[in-house]
Amino acid sequence: MARGSWSADTQDRWFYGLLALGFLAVGWIILPFLDALLFASATVVVSWPLYERVAARLGGRSYAAAVMTGLGIVVLVLVPISLLAWWFVQEATDALRGLLALNAEGVFQTRVEEWLRTADFPGRAWLTARLPEGTDPLAVVMRPVQQLVASVGELVATSLPSLLGSVVGAAIDLLVYAFAVITLYVEGPALLRTAMQISPLRDVYERRLFEVFREFATNMLLGSIATATVQGLIAGIGYAIAGVESLVLVTLLTAMSAFVPVVGTAVVWIPTAIYMGATYGWGWGVFLAVWNAGLTGTIDNVLRPLFIRGRSQIHPLAILLAVLGGLAWLGLAGALVGPVLVAALAAMLTIWREDFADPADEPEMPNLSGDAPPATPAVNDPPRTGS
Repeated sequence: MARGSWSADTQDRWFYGLLALGFLAVGWIILPFLDALLFASATVVVSWPLYERVAARLGGRSYAAAVMTGLGIVVLVLVPISLLAWWFVQEATDALRGLLALNAEGVFQTRVEEWLRTADFPGRAWLTARLPEGTDPLAVVMRPVQQLVASVGELVATSLPSLLGSVVGAAIDLLVYAFAVITLYVEGPALLRTAMQISPLRDVYERRLFEVFREFATNMLLGSIATATVQGLIAGIGYAIAGVESLVLVTLLTAMSAFVPVVGTAVVWIPTAIYMGATYGWGWGVFLAVWNAGLTGTIDNVLRPLFIRGRSQIHPLAILLAVLGGLAWLGLAGALVGPVLVAALAAMLTIWREDFADPADEPEMPNLSGDAPPATPAVNDPPRTGS
């Protein structure tokens, strides 16, 4: 068949099909960096007024303003968080390697045996009274301890490579984030105009959906800061009760660690609880663990959806489900993707009610109470009269 025999509609369909495949292919390629690109987009949208002021001060030099604004955000916000995460990884790696060395040399087992022989731990007399005569209580207690140490050693040995790989992946994400922020400052308006040209939606609907993204990106940023502040204060109260040394420093570290992905505030309060337990008694260590696990580590599940919701009319339960579902689906990026998708759907439903739905077609609500509805006389029935 000659090339010119294809109809214009067929050629258009092929073109748009290839265009869609191109978008899918590029999306598949950048999928591993979705979280970095998404947070770069949110950063640019939220800090756009700051970028415009810097560009105005530099005489309209967009690239210089983008570099200065982007590097300023990276240095002031992300570098402290990255350093805290790197410190935690180093400390955890050194501690685990030390534990493996002690276990290999038998030092750890010797110290545990000495403690068990001398310590008057609860249940010692009860266990001795119920064991057969001639049975060493220490051997009975040490057997599960040895098995636990061996299993922990195997787990650590297999987890260290993946832990270091996660650190390298985080460094790559940070690099992608920095370049994406600078690029979006300069090319963001052009990319947005191209997206609006390709989209089949009306411009007014596209602008409305963009406002939804901007609102929730701003709420996500401010909500994360507010949530971290509250978590730091709650943890600080627990530290003060337990008498933790360097109270202000540990509280600030706990608040900063709320931004660390996955582990969050546990990066700080778990080592603090262990230190307090080993130094001042395990009662204080258990108190800090219960306090922080029950309050500091869970209050963000209540506060973050409220902060992200902002002034929108979306129910907090929907935002909570969106955050948790997004985290389960996409990881850290899902904490923003989930609420934005829910808000976009709510905006589309509002547009549909305002522009497409007919108020006359509103259905009658069903009888939810279960009571029999009152009898309605027929229109042509004669009125009842008293006998």
